[in-house]
Amino acid sequence: MTVLRKPFTLAVLVAVALAGWAAVSGGLFDGAVASRLRASSVYAAPDYDLDRYAAERVIGNRKLTVAFLSPDDDASEVCDDVAGAADGTLFVAMTREGDEWSPYGCSHHTDDIGTGVVAESVISRGTDTFADRPVEALKVMVVNFDQLVRSGHVPDGARTIDPPLPRYLLAGALLGAVVLGSAIAYAVARAIGRRAATRRIDAETGDDARSVLNAETGAVSRALIELDRTYTRAVGGTSTAQQNFVTRYRHLVDEYVALTRDVAAAGDEDVDALVERARELHRTATELQETPSAPV
Repeated sequence: MTVLRKPFTLAVLVAVALAGWAAVSGGLFDGAVASRLRASSVYAAPDYDLDRYAAERVIGNRKLTVAFLSPDDDASEVCDDVAGAADGTLFVAMTREGDEWSPYGCSHHTDDIGTGVVAESVISRGTDTFADRPVEALKVMVVNFDQLVRSGHVPDGARTIDPPLPRYLLAGALLGAVVLGSAIAYAVARAIGRRAATRRIDAETGDDARSVLNAETGAVSRALIELDRTYTRAVGGTSTAQQNFVTRYRHLVDEYVALTRDVAAAGDEDVDALVERARELHRTATELQETPSAPV
């Protein structure tokens, strides 16, 4: 009986240790910002009247996380606190000071100091124009982020969010394996493994139509980046040409954001229509580049 009891006690201790690790890594001691960013791209303090769902749609699945903090919050402390929750992303803490934003960037996507400094300095450029409209400021940051992707200072691709619930389920499965037996644990592990493998294959494998859609969407993004300097000069201009350019540019950005949202939720039957939308937006961006009314 003593011989059998020792392995059982060891198994229980191992299971408890794994359960504790799962709880801690799943965000048991996270602050408010880190807790939100584990399953979202945006955090907003109660000071801001922010439509969080609209803000999340603006960022989409980019590796960008943003927190709108209260004036009393310590941005550097928040930066350290979100290191786990925002891992692999460019994190930006935004604090409103009068009619301007006070940004604080944290590069959780790279260990290269130079690359991180460039990303942190560029990402918030132009946001002060929308100090009273956080969602519009996010749109500017998204355009800046896409420009950083193009220059290689931030990683391309979709952000992978690992919510804490599966970690707790894993810990529960391990504890259940000790209590109920290795057979149940083996069956659960195989089921989870097959599901994860299937999802990974589906995520990495795409048909030709989706490849075309990604290429067309990327062309629109590049065109917006090329228009960004002209837009920056035109903002605040008083001439009719400048005002028309700003209005058309903002409308184009809104259409692009809507397109990226629809691409993320599209089924196979929607791809062809989205390709046509992307091509139309690219034609509009090209016309905006070539129009005589664009400011020089």
